[in-house]
Amino acid sequence: MMVFKALDAMLDSVFWPFFSSMPILIALILFSFVISVMITLVYKYTTDQNLMKQLKEEMKATQKKIKELMKTNPDEAMRIQKESMKTHKDYMMMSFKATAYTILPMMLIFPWMAANLAYEPIKPGEPFTVTLEFNKPISSSVMLDAPPGITIDDGSTKEVSGNNVFWTVKGEEGTHVLEYVYNDERYRQEIVITNGHDYSTPVTKVEEKGSDAKLMKINYSKRIIMDIGILKGGWLLTYFIFSIIFSLVLRKALKVH
Repeated sequence: MMVFKALDAMLDSVFWPFFSSMPILIALILFSFVISVMITLVYKYTTDQNLMKQLKEEMKATQKKIKELMKTNPDEAMRIQKESMKTHKDYMMMSFKATAYTILPMMLIFPWMAANLAYEPIKPGEPFTVTLEFNKPISSSVMLDAPPGITIDDGSTKEVSGNNVFWTVKGEEGTHVLEYVYNDERYRQEIVITNGHDYSTPVTKVEEKGSDAKLMKINYSKRIIMDIGILKGGWLLTYFIFSIIFSLVLRKALKVH
């Protein structure tokens, strides 16, 4: 656990100064560009580009030949297609070897972006809702026990008749721990309220065995990063759209096969 916290703190110190220095859409576009440059260069210099070019040209020529034979000699076309599978396999194996070098860094970067860019943080004094969800419909009372600094707008105790119950709350800046009380059981959930960028885990599973309670949710607003005409989405869609564009341009400019 300490290792993950240290790693998260390190990534925060590396990435957040960059993301907080400009509008987040611009930052994510530039971030996508930098990552695309790194991946393209790794691919270029960890593969035999002469061989990759040769294999690519062979596959292109074979596909053209197969297309022509399908009109006059389908059996021969199928035979050639089967033989061409080895060329495809060789090309894919070389591509995968290059991709393997970038897997570990991306396994660190993607979780960081998911944990820091997916939702709008809760600001001090801003109302938000929290939900306790059950495995099955119940008919009972549930209490939300809030610490000092947290105000419950619609009463701490609620009668439940269904699968879930929610409260509207707001609070002061800081890290707070809410407790849901049901049948003498207490379920704890951490809430971060900040003027910065942090937010808590949106969904926390109830660990108590045999409990009717299933999970606790903080109902964050999803962060819309890209809103350009019909293109509208969060960090993942924004990253993929621009990384694909940059990768295509960079591969062509750097003559990567």
